[in-house]
Amino acid sequence: MTFSIIVVVSRGVENKDRRVVFNSCFRALCSQDFTKGDYEVVVVDSGSGLTQRDVLDISQIAADSHTLFTYLNPGLGNIGPAKARNIGIKAVSGGQTKLKSQATAFTDDDTLVPVDWLGKLSEGFKNNPEALGVGGLTLPPKELVGRNIFAYHDQFIYNRYPKASGKSLDINEHPVFSGNLAYKRLALEQAGMFDESFEPWLYGEDADLKERMVDRGGFLVFVDTINTHLAEYSLRRFMKQQECRGAGILRFRKKHGLKITSKAGIFLRLLATPVALFYYFAKNRRDLKIVFLETLAYLFRQEGKLKYYNMIVGDGPTFKTKTRILFADHTPFTGGAQLALLRHLRYLDKTIFTPVAVVSRDCPDFNNQLQEIDGVRCHFLPFPRLKPINALSILNLLTTSLRLALIVFGEKSDVIVANTERAFYACFLASLLLNKKLVLIIRDFEYSQSLLNWTGFKVSRHICVSKKLRDFYSLNEKPCEIIYVGSDIGKRLLRVGREQVEEKRALIKAWEGFATGT
Repeated sequence: MTFSIIVVVSRGVENKDRRVVFNSCFRALCSQDFTKGDYEVVVVDSGSGLTQRDVLDISQIAADSHTLFTYLNPGLGNIGPAKARNIGIKAVSGGQTKLKSQATAFTDDDTLVPVDWLGKLSEGFKNNPEALGVGGLTLPPKELVGRNIFAYHDQFIYNRYPKASGKSLDINEHPVFSGNLAYKRLALEQAGMFDESFEPWLYGEDADLKERMVDRGGFLVFVDTINTHLAEYSLRRFMKQQECRGAGILRFRKKHGLKITSKAGIFLRLLATPVALFYYFAKNRRDLKIVFLETLAYLFRQEGKLKYYNMIVGDGPTFKTKTRILFADHTPFTGGAQLALLRHLRYLDKTIFTPVAVVSRDCPDFNNQLQEIDGVRCHFLPFPRLKPINALSILNLLTTSLRLALIVFGEKSDVIVANTERAFYACFLASLLLNKKLVLIIRDFEYSQSLLNWTGFKVSRHICVSKKLRDFYSLNEKPCEIIYVGSDIGKRLLRVGREQVEEKRALIKAWEGFATGT
């Protein structure tokens, strides 16, 4: 059997450069113990950031190993796995690649395949000529499972699936990992390929394709081949992964006419997270790491479902025409941050944005000016101090964060903007709970650098008022913009006459002479 291996190169849910790990992946694909003319590698670029030099390097790897290779770059940025794979499938069918193969195999750009991978897939088709597809497992590196809890969790999830070969006539009988899967090309095309309505941040397009294959009377076969997943096993990836899965579950169930949880129901499930903790404890009491991770996964999946409701209406992306922004600020006096916020809210286009402000009652002057601005709804909330850090300060922070989350939920805010440091911590927890976009405006050097690094995975955009601040907090590699705060100093200077300037200069010189004794 002949194969076209389609691998999509992107920045993944981590939004990080994958060139190094992809090179390992590509070398393994070119080193298959399989007849060279019977398979090809088709790389589809989905906003990966590969340079011309990178493409030349992998082309050389293919040439040195005598592997048929085609590089496709639609030039559309991150188009998501479904659309990118379909581009590869269409290229093979249309003769734009080196081989019009009998089967199409899929793996991921951060996956390492064994040397006999294609041999095992081919054997699966040979032993089951009626099968429409064959596939195996994709597991984290064995040496990583023992020391990384997120890799440990992935291994735990994959262990639920069967290890022996056998037919799969039901969606739940076979792991559908596009990192280790192959379909007969004609069956794939007849089934309609991957559903591109699964957005780039949704999971489930591979499970959806299998469901359609099974509905047509076909079946898949599980084969004994294991690919190694070289992912970045981190909290950031874990959170994004579970969010995508939660959103994908809703999209999948909606498409196939299955009952889906309402938005209110999901919010109740979020509040019921402690109940989920007890459930996972009763189920896995001998493994506290799994109890913790399963609870965390449950929480992030619910957030992903809320994200689906917040961003998608109907069967496709229909984004709201008016963005609702919540600004949070705490101050005991009216300073530069508050003056900038007041100016921003006064001139904000209210036909495009709906602003809401959440502030403390500690500065009546600022609050009075805020309430005088047309089109701005105000809420008052005490933002507690974090220092000294103790049980009481943490409890106050959690209470404030929950109250802020209720305001965000009630106002249906799309974006949370933290204007000051003390407000930021409550905004971070509220945005985490409701899966809202979070923007942090940094105006001074008072933030904890380690805390900014730790919370950075959730901040959609950092806005600094100077390059010095950006460099001080090492935000060069993160989504960051520099927006200088303007002032009317020019107008103020025009009010000063030449005589006044000369008088001040003479006074300064006199003081300098007095200070130096000259």
